Amino acid sequence: MHLKRLELVGFKSFAQRTRIEFGAGLNAVVGPNGCGKSNIADAIRWVLGEQSVRSLRGSRMEDVIFAGTDKRPPLGYAEVALTLDNSSEALPLPYKEVTVTRKLFRSGESQFAINQTGCRLRDIHELFIDTGLSKASYALIGQGQLDSILSANPMDRRMLLDEAAGINKYKIKKEQANQRLAQTNEDLGKIEALLTELKEQLVPLQARAERARRYLELRSRLRRAEETLALWRWHKLREKEGELTSLLEVHQGRLDEIIAASEEIARDRKALQEEAAKLDGALAEGARSLEEQQAAASNLRAQIQLLRGELELLQREFAASKAGQEELEGKERDLAAAIGRQQSRVEEARMGAADARSRFQDLAQRDSATRDELTAARGKLEEMRGQLLDVLQEEVNQRNEEQNLHKEIARLQEAAADLARELDSLEEYAKTLADQRRRLEQSSGEARATLADLEHKREEVRGTLLSLQSRAREGQGEIGALERSMQERKARLRALQEMERTYQGYFLGSRTVLQHQDRWPGVYGPVARLIQVPADYEKAIAVALGSSLQNIITSTEEVALTVVRFLKARKGGRATFLPLDTIRPQRLAPNDARHLSAPGVIGVASELVDFDPLFRPAVEYLLGRCILTVDLESATELAHKMRSFHRIITLEGDFISPGGAITGGSSRGGDASLLQRRRQLEELRTLLAGEEGQLEEKQKEQARLQEQQAACERELRHLDERRHQLELELARQLKELDGLELQQNRLVDQIQALAAQQAQLDKAAGRNKEELASLQAKHEQCKARRSRLEEEIEALQGTILELEQASRTDEQDLRAAEVAVASRQAALEREEERLRELQDALFELGERKKAQQTRQMELQDRETQGRQALLQAQEKLEALEGTIKAQREQMRSSKGRLEETSRLIDELGLRLEGLRKEGGILESKVNRLTLELERTLWRKDEERKLLASLGVEDPLACPVEEPHPGLQEEVAALQRQLDELGPVDPQTIPEAEALAERCEFLSRQFHDLILAREDLEKLVATIDRDSRARFLETFAEVRREFRGLFEQLFDGGKADLELLEPDQPLASGIEIIAHLPGKKTQSLALLSGGERALTAIGLLFALLKVRPSPFCLLDEIDAALDEANLDRYIGVLVDYARSHQVIVISHRPKVMEAAESLLGITMAEKGVSQVISLRLAAQQEG
Repeated sequence: MHLKRLELVGFKSFAQRTRIEFGAGLNAVVGPNGCGKSNIADAIRWVLGEQSVRSLRGSRMEDVIFAGTDKRPPLGYAEVALTLDNSSEALPLPYKEVTVTRKLFRSGESQFAINQTGCRLRDIHELFIDTGLSKASYALIGQGQLDSILSANPMDRRMLLDEAAGINKYKIKKEQANQRLAQTNEDLGKIEALLTELKEQLVPLQARAERARRYLELRSRLRRAEETLALWRWHKLREKEGELTSLLEVHQGRLDEIIAASEEIARDRKALQEEAAKLDGALAEGARSLEEQQAAASNLRAQIQLLRGELELLQREFAASKAGQEELEGKERDLAAAIGRQQSRVEEARMGAADARSRFQDLAQRDSATRDELTAARGKLEEMRGQLLDVLQEEVNQRNEEQNLHKEIARLQEAAADLARELDSLEEYAKTLADQRRRLEQSSGEARATLADLEHKREEVRGTLLSLQSRAREGQGEIGALERSMQERKARLRALQEMERTYQGYFLGSRTVLQHQDRWPGVYGPVARLIQVPADYEKAIAVALGSSLQNIITSTEEVALTVVRFLKARKGGRATFLPLDTIRPQRLAPNDARHLSAPGVIGVASELVDFDPLFRPAVEYLLGRCILTVDLESATELAHKMRSFHRIITLEGDFISPGGAITGGSSRGGDASLLQRRRQLEELRTLLAGEEGQLEEKQKEQARLQEQQAACERELRHLDERRHQLELELARQLKELDGLELQQNRLVDQIQALAAQQAQLDKAAGRNKEELASLQAKHEQCKARRSRLEEEIEALQGTILELEQASRTDEQDLRAAEVAVASRQAALEREEERLRELQDALFELGERKKAQQTRQMELQDRETQGRQALLQAQEKLEALEGTIKAQREQMRSSKGRLEETSRLIDELGLRLEGLRKEGGILESKVNRLTLELERTLWRKDEERKLLASLGVEDPLACPVEEPHPGLQEEVAALQRQLDELGPVDPQTIPEAEALAERCEFLSRQFHDLILAREDLEKLVATIDRDSRARFLETFAEVRREFRGLFEQLFDGGKADLELLEPDQPLASGIEIIAHLPGKKTQSLALLSGGERALTAIGLLFALLKVRPSPFCLLDEIDAALDEANLDRYIGVLVDYARSHQVIVISHRPKVMEAAESLLGITMAEKGVSQVISLRLAAQQEG
């Protein structure tokens, strides 16, 4: 196992995503001070789970997130991914590569993942425990940590030996076992006390349960007797109910008949009254109508006389119009003859012009056809040459793909075999875990049943508490987020205000003028501050203006010259000025403006920004001929339509210049920040005001939640005290069950992942074989296409030469025909003009004739209408006279009907009065019967309720028997016996049974805990024995290696490691003894810095040799070594790197020379680190 690569984004100085590949052997990370070399070491420690901010050289965890520079904004998160080669399966995961990822957001939220699957920090710690990469690893030595190995106390120093011996996991297991042992002893004491107490409660509870059983028996007999009496009474009442109901139905039927007859008579009488009223109204209306018809007849007679006079006038006017029309028809015949003669002359001229045009068109078509054929041939030639190149390139690509597919098929087959073996092993282990889990679930089911009732109540309270806690955490998180957001916004606001105050981002010349702007009243400021740009257009306007954003607008040319002289005198740089009195606005031509309505066109840039009208000349000078479009496609389409001098900008900042050049791609903003500053300042002030109000409201809500939470916690503690005794055994079983479930889930995930990988490998292998066959067939097709294209190109070149000669001949003939067409066309136009004059005169005469004819038709129409109106008036008069006669007859008939209707109304009134008297008598009888029936139903319902309380739901379904004479006395006797027993609690019966079962269950649990305690004591003894053996074995090996390395590093001398308490090796500290060549044995504190560093290096490499880690990271541990010691250190380093991967961060040239791979860290941009990788072996071969 070794480190393959490290990926960073947003971690400290690595602002952009950086991928670092590590090779085998010795890798050296080099670069100048402050470039971020040690940030790589920090990133590795951080992704492996380091939580100490001090170890990461920071004051808070947020410091690992890129904080921004002058040119780059701060990032919102830091992410590091470390990938290890797991081909040796050193890590307990079924993957060839293992990638560990850690991500931190500025909100404080952290995310961890193993191979893209979310996990906990604890999972990462457990994954690397005893691998040499755990929290106390000796394989990750940072700046200043080397000396701490020697200066640490003996107990801290032994942690390195524990890591090398691989007993940290044993320590964790022992600690867990001791915790479980202590818990088991505590549980035994509690169960023993609980058993004693429960047995004392069981005897009196069983006595109360026996009294309850006697009470239930007597009460059952009493209920049966009461049921018999109540059932007999209910049936008697039911019979009486039937009798009353029958009598009531008879009386109610007669009453309903009387009511129906009364209502029918009333309806008839009302109908007759309404008919009488209608007749009376009709008589009055008929009288009024008769008077109106007589008046209408008089009017019609007068109208008939008037129409006869108008008809005589119309006949005289029509005779005069007829004579004028005959005169116009004579003139029309003369003009028609003249037009016929002129049309003959025009037709002759038209035929001559048509012959000339036909000749010209034939020649033009022949020339056009020749040119089109030539263009098509040339285009086809270029197309075929391009196809030939494509075919050649395709042949090369196909050969490369065939080679790659052969390699990929072999790799997939090997991987599929490995996966099949791993899948079989995992499935066998899954069966074992499933058996263990079934046994444990059966045992824990009994304990859960006992806790169910109490747990239900507790969960309700706990649910309320969790809801409150969740709301409180969310509120606290929101408060924290608001506070952090406000701090960030305030910092951003101060930074923007400072940038505005100091004119950051402006060129030297512009900045110098703006800092002394008060000297010249005619200096208004830079363009960036004098225009307001909508946020959507900021990027496009920034691209359109570029550095012109810093142009300074002045009132006059004289003011601009004065400022220029000032800049020269002060050597304050250069600036561009826009004098309003001389600047010339630029606008679109009218022909170009009509294209602004095209799809995708937004408008002219000068019309899309806001500014003071005073500055219009300057703004139109800069933006008057600049057009904004939605995207580059719209821009190119618009550029093809417009030919004048203009610029076209897209919203993304792509640019088409007047000459047709296209500029596009991605950018980092540039001068757009000058436009954004003022908008961002206002937005930040508004957001801060809103967040302050939100913070105050959330703090008040948090206080209310805390009060409610305290009340729930008090109630929950009370419930927990009652529940605790019941949970002891269940907790132990659930722990074991959770452990098994976690193992099963992980195993299922692994099996599913392996199965999915296996299926993917099979599919990939099949696809690769199909692709290989397809590629081979395509390769043969490419060869045939290449030969065919070469032959076609040669033939086409000869055709093009012939077409070019024919095109030149057609062009000469076409110019001669064009002259003949122009001459014939002029003669035709003269003759056509004379014909139009004659036709106009004929048209005018025809219009006069039409007017005369129209007038005659109008006169005829009016005469016809008059005759029709006269006829209609006469017909109306005759009809009206008939109507008047009929109306008088109808009025006489209506008067007779009205008198008959009044007589019938009086007769019906007398019959209705008699029926109402009879109905009153019957209604009284019905009311009396209804009251008696309701009383009977009430008594019956009471008996029904009594029966329901006794368990009888349907009295009709029960057999009825007349109670015997002594049944009532028996009921009284049973009631006296129940009274003598007094109050009893039926719940004592199941309580006594449950308590007896519980005592038996606790007895079994007590015995099981005794056995569990013995097993745990054996486990602790086994862990101590194994840990002691592994530690002593590793200590001896490290001691031997340390002695040899010390002599090698110091060219002599002696050194040793000693246990301070040899009898207790697992609790003993470790002391280092050093005897340098030519010196007495002395304390480590008296050694020089170089000697201490070399001693620590000897111990470090002794640990690495005994227990190598996947890789070793050494951060500038050679800083204190002189040249002689450095050579010996490099010898040890190179020797170890021959078989292990080492990553060393160093400034020393000799270390760089010894490295197989160099990783250069640079800071081309201030505050941002970049990586340059170089394999020295490859360089030497080149």
